[in-house]
Formats: sequence, C-alpha cells, structure tokens
Amino acid sequence: MKKYFLLALVFILTISNISTAFAGYDKLTPIVLKADEEAPEISAESAILINADSGDIIYQKQSNKKQYPASITKLMTVLLALENADPSDIMTFSRNAVFSIERNSNHIAIDVDERLSVMDGLHAIMLVSANEVSNGIAEHISGSMEEFAKLMTKRAEELGCKNTSFKNANGLHEEDHYTTAYDMALIAKELLKYDLFKELATTTYYEIEPTNIQSEKRYLHMQNKMVMPSSNYYYEYCIGGKTGFTDQALNTLVTYAQKDGMTLICVVLKENGAANTYKDSITLFDYGFNNYTSVPLFTASGYETTVKTEAINPDTNEPISVSLKANSDFIATVPKDTNISSIQKKFSCPEVISSATAGEAIGEISFMYNDLKLGSVDLVAQASVRSGNGLVSERSISFVKIMIIAVIFAVIGFGVFLAYVFIRREIMYQRRKRRRRQRMQALRNQNR
Repeated sequence: MKKYFLLALVFILTISNISTAFAGYDKLTPIVLKADEEAPEISAESAILINADSGDIIYQKQSNKKQYPASITKLMTVLLALENADPSDIMTFSRNAVFSIERNSNHIAIDVDERLSVMDGLHAIMLVSANEVSNGIAEHISGSMEEFAKLMTKRAEELGCKNTSFKNANGLHEEDHYTTAYDMALIAKELLKYDLFKELATTTYYEIEPTNIQSEKRYLHMQNKMVMPSSNYYYEYCIGGKTGFTDQALNTLVTYAQKDGMTLICVVLKENGAANTYKDSITLFDYGFNNYTSVPLFTASGYETTVKTEAINPDTNEPISVSLKANSDFIATVPKDTNISSIQKKFSCPEVISSATAGEAIGEISFMYNDLKLGSVDLVAQASVRSGNGLVSERSISFVKIMIIAVIFAVIGFGVFLAYVFIRREIMYQRRKRRRRQRMQALRNQNR
C-alpha cells in the first residue's frame, strides 16, 4: 500500500509543479564613451563603480573575481526581507539563530525566544551588523538558515549575478560563501527600488524598545563612517551603505552617493583596513561625479508605433498592424564634455513581419553618438498576430490559457484518481485477508 501511495504522490507532485518562468535580468554594461581623466589607482583588490540609474559601469577592477564578502552579505538579507516580510512582522529567535554565530562577532545580545519586529531587525542589521538578527530574519522567512541561504543564491541568479554563492545570512566566513564586486553592485542596485531601504541606509541612530525578555532599550549607532558628519571619512554626498570585515575577507564596503541628479554605487572588496575602504570609495565617487553625467534620453511612457504584418483582415482585406511599445526608459552615462545635442535616436524595425507574439521584441530604438551606439531599448509587440489567421485576440489567448490549465488539472485529477484506485484496492485486499484470517480462526476454534 505504501509503495502505491508514494508512487501516486510523486506523480501528482511532479505534474502539479509543471511551470515556466521568464525573467529579464538587469545587466551592468561598461560605458561606451570614456572621460579624458585617467582612472584613479586604488588599493582594493576588486572594485566597481556604477551609475545606479542606468546600470552603466564607470570603473572596474577585477570586478568578476570571486571574493569573500563578509557583512555586505547582509544587503541580500535585507533585500529578501523587504521582498518577503512585512516590517511589522514579529520574529521569535531560536537557540540556533542566537548561538550559531561566532562569540566575538557583531550582535545586539538577543536571547532565545526573544521577539523582535522585522523593522527593528532591519535597523539592527544596517546600523550595527547584528549577526544573530540576520539569522532570525532568515528563519522567519524560510524556516531555517539553510533554506534561506538557498533563497539568497537563487535571488542573486535572478538579478543576473554571475559568480555568487551564499551559505548564510550574515556573511560570517564559509569557504563556499563568495561573491564579486559586479554581483554586489547588482544587488545594491535592486535595493534602491525600496523607499524603506533608502530610509534605513541614511539612519544613523535608532532605539529598540524593551522586548518580552529585554527590559531596557537598545541604542544603535551607525558604523559606516562615510555618513557620520563627525568622522574624518564623512562624504557629504553619501546616502548610505554597508561595511564588512572578516579575517579572510578583510575589509569590504558597499556605498551609495548622490550628486547633481546622478546616483552612484561603489563596491570595494578585499581591502587592508577600514580606512582604505573609505578612501578608495571617496576617490571613485569623486572620479565619477567629476567626469561623468547622467542624461535621460528617452521616456518609454506614451511612446507607441505600429508595424504591418502579412496577416490580412478579412473584413477590410488590408494587412493587420500590430502595436509596438518601448520596454524601458533610456539613461546614458557620458563624459561631462559630451555634446548631448549630437546624440541621435535611430529607429530600427522591419517594414513588414510575418507574425508576432505578444511580448516579443520586434525592433529597437538605438542611441548613437558619432556612429557609436550608446545603448538601445526594445520595441515590444502588444498583441499576437499569426500569418494567415489574423489578429489573435485576448479572448482567444485567454481561451488557450484556459485549455492549457484545464489539461493540467485533468492530468492532476487523473493522478488523484489513480492514487484513489491504488489505495482503495489495497484497502479491499487487506480487508479480504483479514476476513480470511477470521474465518480460518473460527474454523480452528470449532475443531478444538
């Protein structure tokens, strides 16, 4: 019976998990136009500077080399908390979350079974890099720290990270826990989509009220010296960041800075001394702000064009046209002395297409400067058109979807039916065996 039941269950789960997903990855690209100013020398082993608005790489040094991230790992932990938890959620800390961290590592003295809001936890992570709080968030979201680490790596891949493997939520050293400057820039860029993160990144002081176990307030002070006006490393344009250190990773730092309408992200890895992380970051920010500017060249909203297809409208006997819309805005990072008026838009799209699928890129708008392509945006079909059959209406598309769903449910239903037949057959078989034993026992009792 168990064998049949397990086979049926595996079959059902396999069928019910059939799905397809398509994700567009944000990708960082080196800028086409280079500033005349020579790129600065820095001491970090790996580094990158990007325009957060466009994703353009302004500077990089061994940006794809695998490095230990230390506590900048927590930026991914914060991202997943913003995506999967409510700030008002209450976390209850397990013994494993509290006591699995290294004795001398950063913490806020959380005790077993203590309860803390996610909002308090996010401040504890961003301001003082609390390792046990990172563990608590991991368990709150995924049920265990191990499952959360898998989610971290999966999310990194979805963002386009190429060389990242996370094994914990806090960044304490593990051999297979690594990332790159490039990948951390992608993660840092994604965080800017959240207003709460921007608030967390600029908060320099926070109080956690007494909890169910701790009777006194906890007072948290920011560790990132680039946002502290009293620090020698204060940078007036810095709008936040995250520090990191372990013996193996050395010092690491991710910072954000904003000036003249341009937001830059700087990542430095494997640096000897926290002071050098600040110095290198300031050097790179100054290089970016002094030599480059961010220019909005195109707004997708409201832009629409059409392209003819080979499909014929039976009512008018005219070719059917399909609507195309741009899939994104376009912002260019260019040297400050660039003649912006010389940047031209180049429309590229076939005059006639045989067919189209909704969401398919049919053409593009390229942005050119003296025959150099700065970048482009795709022109995407807004409906499906089949040659010879005409426009595929939303209704017919919905019908196809309904039919596919119906088939999936039919297969699942058949699997359930098989499971029911197997189980009922086994139950009846067991009943017949039991009745035979009872009859035999009755006969033996009569013959005694």
